[in-house]
Amino acid sequence: MEIKRTICPCCGAPIMVNAGAARVRCEYCRQIIDFAEPETDSKNYGNAEDIMDRQITELANRIISLKKPLDKKNGAEGRCRYLKREIERHESNKSSEVSIAGEITFATFINLIICSMFLLSGISYTGSWFVIFPILGFIGLEIIAVHLLAPLKAKKEAEYNMNMARLLNEKRETEALIDEIEGKYNFDFLPKQYQNSKDIDGLYRIVTVRRVNKLSMAISLYEVEIENKKIIDRQNKMIREQQEMIKEQQKQLRRSQQQANEARRRAQEEAEYRAKRERESDLVDTIEDIASIGATIYVGSKIWNHIKKMF
Repeated sequence: MEIKRTICPCCGAPIMVNAGAARVRCEYCRQIIDFAEPETDSKNYGNAEDIMDRQITELANRIISLKKPLDKKNGAEGRCRYLKREIERHESNKSSEVSIAGEITFATFINLIICSMFLLSGISYTGSWFVIFPILGFIGLEIIAVHLLAPLKAKKEAEYNMNMARLLNEKRETEALIDEIEGKYNFDFLPKQYQNSKDIDGLYRIVTVRRVNKLSMAISLYEVEIENKKIIDRQNKMIREQQEMIKEQQKQLRRSQQQANEARRRAQEEAEYRAKRERESDLVDTIEDIASIGATIYVGSKIWNHIKKMF
């Protein structure tokens, strides 16, 4: 039996069809595709409204069928980018990751301490052998240290190679997954900028709610909707900024009123204080006048009494 290859009109996936088959179910989107030749338009689709409904349904199913594969593909591409960065980072840091310079430096420091202690302990001795022996001992200890640290370097290199192999293997698997997804689904059906879950949901809503049967028209309406949303967002932002400005002006007005009230209160307190001081000053002057009059009367009475005694 002859088998022909075709593409699913709903999801764009490749399907194999037996020659003469009237119907077949797509393995990817599970939609039933009718391959029977139409006798007349009225027999297969009915009136124009039925044709419109069929086109809308097919377009909506084709759009929404790309959502999960695109999510999977976008996730795999993000993971692939992360793995590439990790591989580049490991390659650039290879010398530091497998280096044992720190351990060798520490061993050298210990060797210097040991040789210095040897020299200080026999400082009263003389002779060239006394200087040569510590130098030879230092060299020998360094060689021993390098040999002892060689397994550590090999271990670090093995860990580095294992990590790099794991990252490269995961990167290859991720790229293979991306290729597999791209081979199963026709993502070129949608423009690149709309190949994400948010835009797919928006286009699906445009097709189903506004009953659009062409992708180009759906994209145009969706772009208009996005632009209107941006305009509304800008207007809302301006409204929020104006509200914030009004709130700030109200705060400034309240602060000004509080400052004016505080100034009036202080002026009133100062006026009351000055009036009180003036009243106290007048009272003191009155008391001083009364005291002066009393003193004058007392002195006069004393003089009068003295005159009477004289005569």
